[in-house]
Amino acid sequence: ESSPRHNKFNALFGVLAGYESRDDGYYDINFLWFRYLNDREEHVKLNLFPLFYHDRTAIENVYVIPPLLAYSMENNDRFLQLGGLGLVWYRNYNKRKEEETIAVLMGTAWYEVRIKERGYRSIGSFWGVLWEYQTETETDYSKISILKFIYSNTTSKGQSYSRIFGIKL
Repeated sequence: ESSPRHNKFNALFGVLAGYESRDDGYYDINFLWFRYLNDREEHVKLNLFPLFYHDRTAIENVYVIPPLLAYSMENNDRFLQLGGLGLVWYRNYNKRKEEETIAVLMGTAWYEVRIKERGYRSIGSFWGVLWEYQTETETDYSKISILKFIYSNTTSKGQSYSRIFGIKL
């Protein structure tokens, strides 16, 4: 099918291959599972299945890499990354609330939480059970703990104290 403003070709109803273009900047090219679509730069889609997938619009950007079980999505509210289905790498950032969570190996190797309220930040291993370091920038609070209740050192309002097995020294 062809006209001065529109060109279209399909092989096996577009399943095997296809091409479409228009004068307004839209074009769509596909061959088997490979596809590239560009709609006036407002919507761009690249599909190299099963290796890579990318979909970009004015409000959202998505990447998928199936061999790595990886997914990345960003929009006006959120940024989410998953590596190994989130088991190896996980990052979730809420742009409006300014809250972020990062986990490596499901939080066993590295676990980090940031919350805008009071400038809170916590980092550690095994979700803070093995070791954890917490800070609050607005309240001048910090705490480091090893095995949660075995040892901790807390600093608050310029005073510092330690605990061993929960007993304040």
